[in-house]
Amino acid sequence: MRIKTLLMAGTLLSTLLIAGVGGVLFDLEGSHRDTLEQGRRLDHIGMQVFQLSSLTADYLLHPTERAARQWHNKHRTLEASLEGLRTAGAPLLREPLEELRGHHREIGRFFDRLAVLDQRKGDTPAARATLDRQRERLGELLQTRAQLMAGLITILTERVHRDHNRTTGEVARLMNAMVAILGVILIGVWGFWGVRVFGPIQRLREALARFDVDDPQGRLAVERRDEIGEVADAFNRVAERLRATTRSRDHLSDEVERRKQVERALEQARNAADAANRAKSEFLATMSHEIRTPMNVVIGMADVLLEGPLGDDQRHQVQLLRKAGDTLLGLIDNILDLSKIEARRLELHDAPVDPRHLLDEICSVLGERVHDKGLMLSLHIAPGVPPAIRADPTRLLQVLINLIGNAIKFTDAGEIGVTLALETEQRLRFTVTDSGVGIAAEHLEQIFDHFTQADTSITRRYGGSGLGLAICKRLVELMGGEIGVHSRPGEGSRFTFTLPLVEAPPIAALPTGAGGSAPTPPSAGARLLLVEDSEDNRTLIATYLKRTPHRLEIATDGEEAVRKAAADAYDLILMDIQMPLVDGYEATRRIRERERRQRLPATPIVALTAHALHGDEARSLEAGCDGHLTKPIRKARLLEAIDRYAARPDKRTPTGEEGPAAAPL
Repeated sequence: MRIKTLLMAGTLLSTLLIAGVGGVLFDLEGSHRDTLEQGRRLDHIGMQVFQLSSLTADYLLHPTERAARQWHNKHRTLEASLEGLRTAGAPLLREPLEELRGHHREIGRFFDRLAVLDQRKGDTPAARATLDRQRERLGELLQTRAQLMAGLITILTERVHRDHNRTTGEVARLMNAMVAILGVILIGVWGFWGVRVFGPIQRLREALARFDVDDPQGRLAVERRDEIGEVADAFNRVAERLRATTRSRDHLSDEVERRKQVERALEQARNAADAANRAKSEFLATMSHEIRTPMNVVIGMADVLLEGPLGDDQRHQVQLLRKAGDTLLGLIDNILDLSKIEARRLELHDAPVDPRHLLDEICSVLGERVHDKGLMLSLHIAPGVPPAIRADPTRLLQVLINLIGNAIKFTDAGEIGVTLALETEQRLRFTVTDSGVGIAAEHLEQIFDHFTQADTSITRRYGGSGLGLAICKRLVELMGGEIGVHSRPGEGSRFTFTLPLVEAPPIAALPTGAGGSAPTPPSAGARLLLVEDSEDNRTLIATYLKRTPHRLEIATDGEEAVRKAAADAYDLILMDIQMPLVDGYEATRRIRERERRQRLPATPIVALTAHALHGDEARSLEAGCDGHLTKPIRKARLLEAIDRYAARPDKRTPTGEEGPAAAPL
């Protein structure tokens, strides 16, 4: 609208120029009355045209009803003046006056249309476009009227020239001056357009040519508030938004790179942690093997001594020796279990379990300790407990023995109660209650942490490593349950844990003689080959078998075992695993390979080793062993394994044919 305002101002300036020329012509036509009169009337019409043009400009700038009425009044006045001049004018003026009068009427009609459009005040793009076209058409009519007025002036000038040569010369000079003025005006208008319109458009074009979306630099100077200035301002806003987007993209790229660095650091930390876990596992495996090997001799010899005639003091001393060995062995087992749990390498093996039989067995095993301390041990199984559930029997037994064992250890007088009931239809609740020393409230939260006991004085009085409850908590959680404790000092403690209830088909009753009775040695002795590099362990096994009918031969390494197995037939081979030269795994593979190649009956091989970590038994069975015994090995368990695995003529099957599946010991 501002550029259009400037165009209307140019039209008004042209109208003023025409009016001024009309006034000069009126002064130059004084020599002739008719010419003078016509010049006067033309001058009057020019003034009216000027006034009407001014009213037109006012209306375009401020389209009000009052401005429209003033414009119509002036339009009718001008039309009357034109009609009077046409009627009284010379024949030369009639045709241009008629044409001017027609244009004047057409201007009136267009003004009426423009007024109607202004009254509607449409805000749609179509309405605004129609209004702009009407205004442009009105401007064209005003320009045509100016041209007609110039034609009238020219006709009147020619008439004056014929009448008065002197006046004609003056008119010519006046026209030259007018042309010069118009030329100056045109030059000024062209300069205005070049500076105010074409120049900014050219700068905008150059800025767009330099503009790069990936690097949006540059800014247009906004020096004006018209349409061109608005375009430049919009360009600057777009450029600024693109710059902000580019900065955000760069920031995002930096953030992605930083996260990649963090991920690489986490990967390195995870690899380091895995390496540390592997190193810890290797260390624990080595320490377990190196501790279990001498512990095998210590505990085994203590058992042998207890079988012989001893005095009361000597028997008590040997019992203390065996108890210390059992305690140390239990600590090793706890550390290994905790290592497996933390490394997520402890696997659960669900199987049908009779909870009543399991609790009876635990009470039988721990009954001697309860009797020795003069305590009472009660067992209660609530109605509704199913006869068989699915659980890991080994880990469930481990948790219960640990909790009941702690209750026995920390109770000096009173009763220990074990209860099994339904927590809900989907969960079982095991409860172990004692009347022992109890636990202070401030120690209950960390009672299940590693190497933690409620009070250091408890460790000095009762002993213990602080690992048992930590292992219980993690085992219960692995089995999908929860464990908790309620206790008060001097009133005892109540440990409760829950497990998901998954019923299983009833378990068949155990045959007579099962349930841990001592093995019955065979009537005829078996021929055994012991493969062991430790002289102390060889001596222990020989001592175990001294009063049995079994015949024992020795091989000190795997290479010798392979040679002896190829030279003689044995009913059972007891194979150590960690040995120099050829270890137990390789020796077993060689023996099995020879048997397959020669289609010989398979000699039973039982691994007798200090390897007790996760996967060691599977490795033994994979190598070809029939069973896996972990040191320290008790005499009763060794004799049971011999009776179970020692080959009989009716048991032997050639290697490669299916025989009885090996069962875990």
